[in-house]
Amino acid sequence: FLADGAGYRGYVIYRPELYARRTVERLAGWLTRVVTAMVEHPDRALRDVEIMTVAEKQRLLGQWSGPARAYVLDADLAPTPPGVLGDLYLGGDPFASARGHGPGAQPRLVADPFSPGALLYRTGDRARWSENGTLDIVWRTTTTEPEVEPATPQPQWEAPRTDTERAIAGLLADLLETEQVGRGDDFFGLGGDSVLAVQVAARARDAGIDLTARMVFEHPEVAALAAAVDAGGADTGPQDSHHAPMSASGLSDDELATLMEDLSG
Repeated sequence: FLADGAGYRGYVIYRPELYARRTVERLAGWLTRVVTAMVEHPDRALRDVEIMTVAEKQRLLGQWSGPARAYVLDADLAPTPPGVLGDLYLGGDPFASARGHGPGAQPRLVADPFSPGALLYRTGDRARWSENGTLDIVWRTTTTEPEVEPATPQPQWEAPRTDTERAIAGLLADLLETEQVGRGDDFFGLGGDSVLAVQVAARARDAGIDLTARMVFEHPEVAALAAAVDAGGADTGPQDSHHAPMSASGLSDDELATLMEDLSG
């Protein structure tokens, strides 16, 4: 952000091979709404700031959820925006009526916040909506309930093998609040983003691991990232031929350093 006398002007710098333009535009719109809400309502808690428009929320809860009522919700049972990970809940039959039951009857049944008197079933899966309304299940939990076999075989989970893989997997599991991270897991597939990549790099440095945020972008898979670290760190990756990271932001070296410290804190 740059001060121009009348306020602040912001620029979004992104790598097109990692992000679609529509995704970046959506993130910029969310950021604008958050900043506006903080200015207009400084006492409002961040969790109470609504980043989606009414139309976006109606599309999530109506058109996209379908008749089989599939919701991706956060810890407060609020719908997550497209691209944001949440817990997958199912409504409708056989969970539409709460007669003779209650939210405490089964740990996986909760009161439906969108249909009074109905229940939602918490599947235990983590999922997110895509830009076009496709439901993307990122990972499934193992339960004792019968499940339909997937049409295509799923890759088998592999435990980290080397000390570096185990260290990185532990960092990601802690930061992303995931129970298990395997050597084949992808940082962004687990819900990581650019801000969390900076935090991963900061925590890695504190643990004595020579890892940068750029390496996370270039080697998002745990095994590949560990191999890059063991091979000598950032010097092993291809160099950016366009510009130094964030050089077009207009910030000084000191301002950039302060920003990186804030993000990694």
